[in-house]
Amino acid sequence: MILFGAAVGPLLGIWVLNKLGKTNYQAVFKYALIPAFIALILMLFVREHEFKETIKKAKSSSKFDLGKRFYFFIAVVTIFTLGNSSDAFITMYAENLGLLATTILALWALHSTIYGLLSAPLGALSDKIGRKKTIIIGYTVYGLSYLGFALTKISSFLWIFFIIYAIYYAFTEGAQKAFVADLVEDDDSRGTAYGIYNFGVSITAFPASFIAGILYQYIAPKTPFYFGGILAVIASILILFV
Repeated sequence: MILFGAAVGPLLGIWVLNKLGKTNYQAVFKYALIPAFIALILMLFVREHEFKETIKKAKSSSKFDLGKRFYFFIAVVTIFTLGNSSDAFITMYAENLGLLATTILALWALHSTIYGLLSAPLGALSDKIGRKKTIIIGYTVYGLSYLGFALTKISSFLWIFFIIYAIYYAFTEGAQKAFVADLVEDDDSRGTAYGIYNFGVSITAFPASFIAGILYQYIAPKTPFYFGGILAVIASILILFV
């Protein structure tokens, strides 16, 4: 449901722009505040379970000795994430190819829809063929999508590459998190493992976008996509050794 909500958002943005002006971006942000406030109000009615004792138990049993394979996997994910800059660069690149804002929003709606439709079946596939193979396929698909973004000079081809980019998300998002659980078998240590995993991904997000910004502005708009594709290839090779 969350993924399909991500598809509805851009479609509503298209509706607002068609009604109030193709470049009236302020109106889009104003209308976006409405569901945000509704969600905030609904959160007030959500009941939480008592979990203080659970937290105390987790703190007392957390361990950072999670094994070499786990930390090597975190290193691989960090390398990959360093080339996985903000999706804002894809939006800017699409605009640079001459697409209207409404068309770009439609592309992101398509992306979220494909991601939502494929997440469950590709997650099930990772249960059958293994997390490592699934992640390697996902990284390869990511590299293909970024290579497509870099090479295309025809804006209509972006519809294809947005679909491929969505397939990458469906392949890797769930598989990477599931692989963390596979690598750390101790239930009492998995909270620590996920914390380290999310820290590695988050701490790399800023330098990834910073590097992409420099490449985009000072070399060429397509350069961040080549950079991301190269790191995806390196990561997909390194993960073989996890």
